Amino acid sequence: MKKAKLLMLALAAAACSPAEGNSKGAEPAGERAKSDKVAPKARATRVEIATINPSDAMLDLILPGEVVGSKTAMLASPRGGFVENVYVEIGDKVKSGQALATVDRSTAEVRLQQAKIQLDQATTDYEAIQRAGNSVAKTRRDGARFTKENAEAMYRLAEIEAQRSVVRAPFPGVVADRRVERGEVLMPGGAVARVVRIDPIHVNLSVADRDVVNVTKGMKVRVTTDARSGVFDGVIERVNPAASLNTRTFEVLVEVPNEDAGLRPGMIATVRAKIPVAGDDISIPQYVLVTRLDGNGVFVEQDGVAKWRDVELGGIVRGQVLVKSGINVGDRVVVTGHRELADGDRLLVGREGRCCKNGQVVFGDE
Repeated sequence: MKKAKLLMLALAAAACSPAEGNSKGAEPAGERAKSDKVAPKARATRVEIATINPSDAMLDLILPGEVVGSKTAMLASPRGGFVENVYVEIGDKVKSGQALATVDRSTAEVRLQQAKIQLDQATTDYEAIQRAGNSVAKTRRDGARFTKENAEAMYRLAEIEAQRSVVRAPFPGVVADRRVERGEVLMPGGAVARVVRIDPIHVNLSVADRDVVNVTKGMKVRVTTDARSGVFDGVIERVNPAASLNTRTFEVLVEVPNEDAGLRPGMIATVRAKIPVAGDDISIPQYVLVTRLDGNGVFVEQDGVAKWRDVELGGIVRGQVLVKSGINVGDRVVVTGHRELADGDRLLVGREGRCCKNGQVVFGDE
């Protein structure tokens, strides 16, 4: 029994001990040394690149607007009174200074006549006292002078009231509204008619802050409407320097010649303008830019390797960013896969395009 146990222990020890020479779990010394000398190959990152072309960055503005009169006036009678005559109808063309209606004209003319009589009497008395010289007391001379000056003022007041009893057009235009009829009695300040100037006519726009910085007075635009075929040439007449407190947009007025009255107040219009914004700068899509804590830049492909370039930025126009320095025309910029790169990484170029057309990278015949 004792011998059997000793034999089993001996067999177990032999099974666990390595065999002479090469065992299954051992690596030859020569093979191990050879594997230590082989370095792992650097992996290349698959990317897409675009060659920088001279910039044609354009801001293509398409804005809805409303056609409005270049001038609008609601005309009224200051003193009110009896409406004696109305000379115009809605739609009539009027000239500057043309009479539209008379309100209490007869009464105003009578007051003017009374004021003229009083002025003539005061003037006659004053001149007689002046001829008398020092024989008339100074207080009487002063009183005559005050009476004459007061009569002059009253005559001037009656003259103004007589002029304002005739409601006249302040500028050439058309009658857009008529509020009175002959025989009515108006309260002071009662509206008589509304006159609108339609040549030239205006298109009123509301422009967002991101676009208004590129809009300037005198800029040429094109105007279209659904109500009438054709394209109208216009010019930006005014850009409000402050945004509306309600809409946070900036009012822009476009002036359009309108000799045939084809554009009418109230129409909905579309204004288009192509504005070059790059100048001497290079424009690239905003997504190509890589932002780091220490600055902004892009990766440029050189001999199959990614090279980091710091860039100086200009403005941002919609999805395009303007680059003042850091890249040049002809540089091959990484546009896809660039966010996983580090300076010096090897590149595997999948596609090559050109930058840019309408702010986008173009590949092939796109």
